[in-house]
This record gives sequence, structure tokens and C-alpha cells, in this order.
Amino acid sequence: MEYINRLWVGLLTLAILIGCEPTNNKNETENPAELKEQEVMEIHDIAMAKMEIIYNYEVKLKAKLADQGPDSTKINQYLEDLSIAHESMMNWMRNYKKPDGTRPQQEVITYLEKEKIKIEEVNTFTHKAIAQAEAFISSH
Repeated sequence: MEYINRLWVGLLTLAILIGCEPTNNKNETENPAELKEQEVMEIHDIAMAKMEIIYNYEVKLKAKLADQGPDSTKINQYLEDLSIAHESMMNWMRNYKKPDGTRPQQEVITYLEKEKIKIEEVNTFTHKAIAQAEAFISSH
């Protein structure tokens, strides 16, 4: 009986160890197009997370604009940049077409590389617009 109990404990331990095996090898089995799409979507997710920040800074800048001080030209420029950043993100999302698997892999990779460049530009502009608004608000 003790032998059976040890066998069960051994099998259970083995099953747990197999179940806990790291899945670092996942990328090795995915195709290059899927990996490229993951890269694009990771950048999208970073930029998308900034949309709420844009809204918050727009609210703060509009409150400062109500003062009608000498900084109104700067504030309007910061508001315009934030609006452009937001609209650029919305345009990218409207125009992005998730590959459906019917196109040749190299064509899909080329498309995704172009989309990666576009979303990186959106992310860079968004970051810049937020940084400028943040600096202005912090100093006033």
C-alpha cells in the first residue's frame, strides 16, 4: 500500500512540474507575421493608454485658458497638439486592418512593418504633446 501511495505522490509531483514548465518557447512556434503583429499591437496599447492622460490635460488646459492670460496662445497650441494626438490614434485604429490570413506571409509582414512605423509616429507625437502640456501645467 505504501508503494502505491509513493507512486501517486510521484505521479502527482511529476504532473505539477510538467504543468509549471515555463512557456518561453512559445515565440519559437509562432510565425513571423504573428510576432510582427504582436509588436504593432504592443505599441498600440502603449499609445492607447495615453488617451485618458490627453483628456485630463485638455481639461486642465481649458481651465487655464479661461483665465485669458498672456499664455492663451501657448495653451491653444498645446490643446491643438493634444487633439491631433488623439485624432491620429483614432485614425490609425480606423485604418488598421488586422491580417486575416489570406495574404502571403511576406505581404502581411510588409504591411505590419508599415503599420508599426505609423503607430510609432502616433506614439511619439502623443508622448511629445503630453510632455509639453505637462511641463506647462507644472510651471503655471
